[in-house]
Amino acid sequence: ERLQQFQAAGAKWVHIVDLSAAFDDDTAPNAPVLRQLASAAHQHGLALELGGGLRTSERVAAAYDWLSKHELVDPTKTTAIGYCFGGWVCLELARSGKLVAGVVGFHCSLDASNPEDAKNIKGRVLVLNGADDPYVSTESVAAFMKEMQGAGVKYEYVAYEEAVHSF
Repeated sequence: ERLQQFQAAGAKWVHIVDLSAAFDDDTAPNAPVLRQLASAAHQHGLALELGGGLRTSERVAAAYDWLSKHELVDPTKTTAIGYCFGGWVCLELARSGKLVAGVVGFHCSLDASNPEDAKNIKGRVLVLNGADDPYVSTESVAAFMKEMQGAGVKYEYVAYEEAVHSF
């Protein structure tokens, strides 16, 4: 029913996030439902894109390593964009030295697992947070800026006035 509504509204693509799955794993708990959705999307002439599941720094690093070896990927031009926890994971990936071109985090935590790892960042960093986000303290913003400046990272931190988490 929801897919019909998307189609009627003119949608060509449907993106579904399943935080319980990754790497197209048939053992994921929602795999049967996702297969049904994929079939229904196809019947309605909609392209389906699945995402989600990479909920730890280790899994994101493994996915990055796998993707960067693909023949169509230029690892010197890779970037990562994440929201909330995903933004923090992207920052951690940059701190690991894996990202070359840059990283963007939206309403994300700034706290580094190890602030010294900022020296490993090879690309640019952009963070877009709400100035009134209760999950990001002024202390963590100051520590983040000190971390980036101390490592010589090209970064920009934007705090949107009167915006809270998940703006």
